[in-house]
Amino acid sequence: MAWLAWGAFAQPVQILELGEPLTPEEQTYVLNGLNWMIQIYEEQGLHPRHDLRARLFSSYPEFSNYQLSHRNFNDGSKPSPTAYYSIGGDELVTWRTRTLKSLFIHEAQHALLRSDFPHPPKWANEGISECFEGFDFTQGDPLFLPQRPRLRKVKRYLTSDFGHQVLSVLDLSDREFNQTATDRGLDSYTRAWALIFYLWSKTGSRGLGELLRGLKQGEPAQDILSRLLPGDLEAELLTFYLQLELPPDRSGPISPPRWPKGNPSPTE
Repeated sequence: MAWLAWGAFAQPVQILELGEPLTPEEQTYVLNGLNWMIQIYEEQGLHPRHDLRARLFSSYPEFSNYQLSHRNFNDGSKPSPTAYYSIGGDELVTWRTRTLKSLFIHEAQHALLRSDFPHPPKWANEGISECFEGFDFTQGDPLFLPQRPRLRKVKRYLTSDFGHQVLSVLDLSDREFNQTATDRGLDSYTRAWALIFYLWSKTGSRGLGELLRGLKQGEPAQDILSRLLPGDLEAELLTFYLQLELPPDRSGPISPPRWPKGNPSPTE
């Protein structure tokens, strides 16, 4: 068990490693991402934690056995094949899967957000994690890329009612969100990602911050979105995703454009 710390900020991010250690390259990626997320949230008036407990297993069977023994599925969720954040155990749990770094960012976002906003709507919490998972933290400044698997799925289902389907995620309870997570077509995770990535692309961290502050104060999500994204949101969602291209596959060379920190816009 060991602590990892990153001293680029006044209050460094710390990770308490409860299982296998991250490699130096994984540490750099993850700590860059954690610092960036914390900075974004603090700039928007939120107060996320600066520490994280992480349990990394070397193999899937070890991870699966631990999950089945320690995780509660009463909320309608199903066992994860890759990673999860345990609220009760206050720990990020994963295994050395091929996408370890991006999964770590995804689950860490849950820990950071919930430390200040304990009960965010499921669509917002998962949509933000999916969005941040797609960003590339290889360098100090992130590349604001769409999540390739989610965008590929969106591209398959860009019918005339696409915008309506995306916005219908706002009406799902947490249990309904979990139950439709594996739907054929536009599952709940894909719809949540599509809405948050669009919001981020149009309004950057400012819009995300206003969304979270409003939700935290009990303001209806539709009212916040109408204020941040005036106009025919359903139609604009369809147009945006019709025009958005898949980013390069990160298994090969990456040379996409960089957008200003906190206010990326791949369409403007």
